[in-house]
Amino acid sequence: KSSVVTRSCFFNNVKDDTLFIKILPLSQTSTYEAGSRKISNAFGITIQWRITKLDGYKKISLLNQKSQWNYGTLQLPFTSGGLGRTNNYVEDLTVGYETTGQKMSWSPVIPDSKLLVY
Repeated sequence: KSSVVTRSCFFNNVKDDTLFIKILPLSQTSTYEAGSRKISNAFGITIQWRITKLDGYKKISLLNQKSQWNYGTLQLPFTSGGLGRTNNYVEDLTVGYETTGQKMSWSPVIPDSKLLVY
């Protein structure tokens, strides 16, 4: 009498955690010298990033930080955005300052990073 043994294999492709990026924009008045450490944050920035999703398609996301000083609740000094599921670096990270009209780009950026942008 022969017995047939079947084997089953399960591949877990569900990720329990999510990837984020956290950016603290610093203003142009911030200085970091030997004797003085004056750091002030900037408000009203726009952040754009490009990543490749797990299916191979590229995704561009945009995040804005409101410019708000008083007469209500103040915004947090940093911006935080969800990247979604990716197995690669952030290919292009662009931060634009509304007050000065400047924009800067970095590539590549590691997901789950905390960045200080000056």
